[in-house]
Amino acid sequence: MNRVEHDNTRLASVTQAIWALVDKLAPRRIYMTASSSDEPGSFDWDFFIVLDNDASRRLWDGTFAENVLSGLGIRSQVTVAGVDDFRSALQVPHSLAAQVVEEGHLVFASRQHQHQEPPAHRLSA
Repeated sequence: MNRVEHDNTRLASVTQAIWALVDKLAPRRIYMTASSSDEPGSFDWDFFIVLDNDASRRLWDGTFAENVLSGLGIRSQVTVAGVDDFRSALQVPHSLAAQVVEEGHLVFASRQHQHQEPPAHRLSA
């Protein structure tokens, strides 16, 4: 497989992963970062998922989302936060939420809640 075919396959996989997460979790936002490790058995991507505060408790465990993705053959690490916790964490420099917004990619934002969401611009340190 050449580089272009490999990249196209990865793009199709991540697109499928994002829509599977949207379908199963109904998130407000999904951020994604590439895994920092190239070691065999390492994760393909890291996902940070922002849920409504009143989302079902079974969705709050990142394991639920990891299982959704593993069913697609995607190795991932998932962190889940409620929207209020996410907003609070954005106010703390170098928090995980702030790092994800700074270094990651916003790959999904719910249109239903966009006017209430924090800005996706770069945070100042």
